[in-house]
Amino acid sequence: MATLKFIIRKSKVTKQGLTKINLRYCHASDKIELATNKSIEPQYWDTLKGRPKKKYPSYGELDEELDGIERKIKLIIKEANQNNIEPTAEYVKAKFLREDVVQKKERLEYDFLEIFQEYQQYLESNKAINTVKNFNSLHNNLVAYQKKKRVKIVFSMIDHRFYDSFVNFLIKQYDYAENTLDDRIKMLKTYLFWATERKYNKNEEFKTFKRRYQKVDIIYLTDRELNLLEGYEFSGEEKKNYELVRDTFCLCCYTGLRYSDLASLKSENIQKNHIIKRMQKTQDIIKIPIVAPAQAILDKYKSVDNGNYELKVFANPVMNRYLKEIGEIVGIDDKVTMTNKKRGVFVENTQPKYKFITCHTGRRTFITLSLEKGIRPEVVMNIAGHKDFRTTQKYIKLVDNVVDDEVLNAWNK
Repeated sequence: MATLKFIIRKSKVTKQGLTKINLRYCHASDKIELATNKSIEPQYWDTLKGRPKKKYPSYGELDEELDGIERKIKLIIKEANQNNIEPTAEYVKAKFLREDVVQKKERLEYDFLEIFQEYQQYLESNKAINTVKNFNSLHNNLVAYQKKKRVKIVFSMIDHRFYDSFVNFLIKQYDYAENTLDDRIKMLKTYLFWATERKYNKNEEFKTFKRRYQKVDIIYLTDRELNLLEGYEFSGEEKKNYELVRDTFCLCCYTGLRYSDLASLKSENIQKNHIIKRMQKTQDIIKIPIVAPAQAILDKYKSVDNGNYELKVFANPVMNRYLKEIGEIVGIDDKVTMTNKKRGVFVENTQPKYKFITCHTGRRTFITLSLEKGIRPEVVMNIAGHKDFRTTQKYIKLVDNVVDDEVLNAWNK
């Protein structure tokens, strides 16, 4: 009767403190050891069970890999018996090594992270710079995961066990919130779709990975707050910068421009009472009617000498810092509660509204106020450049809440 057991040689430890794991196969009086190419620190090995101890940091991954090796040997034995072949130690070893060589060749043919670098080059030629930066962050996450788990990532291992392990790593290592995790999984799936289309990947289990998106609380300015902000007279040393940031932010509120499109806005993009430009994020061309308040802001920064619009835009982090200071000065300080989900727990954060204002609040203000003013959702969707109606729909639900509040407040007075 054949027996299988994983063993280590505690007397053979490398400079890194690791010892190799071998599989001992016995058949009748035959005995042989097969290399698994796996290693472990001796103190984490359970000699009696022939398995890693549960306190081993990568216990789940290593235990599953050893299970896979054992299943291969058992399958070789089963097929030999079905074909009336004696599963001797030499036969099993030869069969195992042939299969292992084939599988190693397949694994090494396309290196997961090496192909990811090729994908990054593709992104640099075809996508916006912020998209490239986000995928660079995912690449860094994967490199860190591979180092922490001491396992080489290959396409064949991207299954639900990997999904669970990777998400757990991101939570523990980076303390990511739910929507950041959702972004990482979304990007991972996008890369895997790309790799599959180019025949690098044959494992399609990733298609069933579930997104982790959590509905976010939307911060926007009301009509009253926007008018208060636009009409405020600044004074003091920061007056020039405050006015500039206020004006560029209000331009977003009246046009729905993202920061990236605001920062790349040029005079030639302003044609016949419209802003016409290619969006940085989606590369689609948008055509936005310029409403009177937006035109007034543009005219304020129109050069007398050449007629060009010379609207300086600060870096995004600088704008966000100034906007919070401006919001406090102007008095946009109603209490607002933001809810976020981290590690499965909903956390509420109540602050004055100005604490949550960023440049992107301008775009959200335009979309929300446009819907409040009765502009049809499909028109707002077209101007905002939303490709998916669900993106616009979350603002429609918000507007429903605003309508309810106004009606109840008016009639209950």
